[in-house]
Amino acid sequence: AAAIMRHRLPMPAAEAVAVFRDRYGSRHNVGILTGPVSGILVIDVDARSGGLETLASWEVEHGPLPKTLTVQTGKYGDVRGRHLYFRYPNFEIGNKVGSIGQGIDVRGKGGVAVGPGSLHASGVRYSCDDPSAPVAELPAWLAELLKNPGKDDRGRVVTASRDATVPEGG
Repeated sequence: AAAIMRHRLPMPAAEAVAVFRDRYGSRHNVGILTGPVSGILVIDVDARSGGLETLASWEVEHGPLPKTLTVQTGKYGDVRGRHLYFRYPNFEIGNKVGSIGQGIDVRGKGGVAVGPGSLHASGVRYSCDDPSAPVAELPAWLAELLKNPGKDDRGRVVTASRDATVPEGG
């Protein structure tokens, strides 16, 4: 049986995971509820599907993303994906696979992100870059992209993967 703990911001995700680990031990993986229930939106950057390249191209076009809680995910060869935590926006956003960019998934309303400390199928534990990092507001350009999936903030069509499966442990 899975234990579910609900925490609204401002309790940091790392603190919520520590509470969970103290209560239930380290043999269980942790799921972080996303959407209005937690106030969290997660951008899931999949390393093996081109997500790191998409993220890099966004930062070339829009500048660096704000400092936000970032979790390193599973390992694919020598690279790891990441979960970028943002405050849930003032508009409804569900879960999306590849619709805002190649290798980029979104965990919004009704979603769950695998939390730090969880064990990936590759044998690597999910880990926070900086557990004290804030959960930032979405940049305006990214919020616009989420409102209009399939198009960027300038109305251009975004090419996304047609393979909309989420890999095990991803």
